[in-house]
Amino acid sequence: MRTRIILSSIAAILFIMSCGNNSTGPSGSEPQGFPDNVVATVDVGSGPSNICSLPSGDYLYVTNSFDDNVSVIRTSNSSVVATVNVGDRPTGICSLPSGEYVYVTNRNDDNVSVIRTSDNSVVATVSVGHGPYGICSLPSGEYVYVIAGFFFENVFVIRTSDNSVVATVDVEYDPVGICSLPSGEYVYAINGGNGNVSIIRTSDNLVVATVNVEGAGEGICSLPSGEYVYVTNNWDNTVSIIRTSDNSVVATVDVGDWPTGICSLPSGEYVYVTNFNDSTISIIRTSDNSVVATVNVGTNPTGICSLPSGKHVYVLNKWDHNVSVIQ
Repeated sequence: MRTRIILSSIAAILFIMSCGNNSTGPSGSEPQGFPDNVVATVDVGSGPSNICSLPSGDYLYVTNSFDDNVSVIRTSNSSVVATVNVGDRPTGICSLPSGEYVYVTNRNDDNVSVIRTSDNSVVATVSVGHGPYGICSLPSGEYVYVIAGFFFENVFVIRTSDNSVVATVDVEYDPVGICSLPSGEYVYAINGGNGNVSIIRTSDNLVVATVNVEGAGEGICSLPSGEYVYVTNNWDNTVSIIRTSDNSVVATVDVGDWPTGICSLPSGEYVYVTNFNDSTISIIRTSDNSVVATVNVGTNPTGICSLPSGKHVYVLNKWDHNVSVIQ
C-alpha cells in the first residue's frame, strides 16, 4: 500500500492553490451550513502526513514525515507556534482525550513518541513493532492502539499510565488505519493488503469480526454516534460504510481519485475525504451518503481533521508542505 501511494504521488502535478470559495455543490448550490471554503493556508514542515486536534480545539499537531518533527498550530490565528523533534519518519498522530499528551508513530524507528502538550517536549518513547503507522486513543484515554504493519501485521496496545505495551493483537496483511468507536468497546483496523477491516474487542483485545470492503486504503473514522464507520478505498475511489450493529457494509460512495484521509464533523452530519490524486476533498452528507460538495485544496492532500466546534476543517497538502483551513 505504501508503494502504491509513492507511485501515485510521483504522478501528481503541482498547482497553486487559490483561496476563496473553491467548492462545487449540486446544481451550483450555495454553501449548505458546513465548512466548504478555503480561507487560509498554514506552512508546516516537509511531507505532512497526519493531523490531530487537541480536545480544546486551541491547537493542532501535524506530523512532518520528511523533517522528523511535529508542527504545532495555534488555531486562533493559524500560526505555527512550536516545532517538536520526534523520531524518523513520523506518520500517525493522536491526542489523549485529556489533551495532556499527543502520541506520534515513527515509522523508521519502530517506536512512538509521547509529547507533553504543556511544554511540547517529548517525555517518553515506546518501542512497538516494525513500521508503526496508524494510531488512536480509546475515549477513556487509558490505552492507545498502534498499527505496526511491515511483516508483523500487529496492533500494539500501550497503557498510557506508564507507557508500556500491555498487549499485541494479530490482524491481517498491511494494516494501516485505525479508529475507536466512541464507546471504546471496539477498535476498527484497516488491513490494506487484504482489503478488509479487523474489529478488535478492547475488553480482551481479541479480533471478533472481519469486514470485507472495496480495496481498503488507510483512512477510517467513526461517526460520533458510533453507529457507522467510514473507510476509504484507494483503488476503487470509493468510501465504504460499515454499520457497527452487525458489521455489514451498507453503502459505498464514489469520491475522488485515491481517497486517503477521512474525518467526521462533531455533529456527525458530514464526513470529509481527502482525494490524494485529485487535490480535492469530497464532502459526504451522512443522512443519505451523497457527495454534496467537492473542494479544491493543495497538492496531494493526506490527513484531515475537524475542530471540536465543527466550524473549521484542516487538510494537509503533502507536496505543498502546508495546511488548508476550510471554513
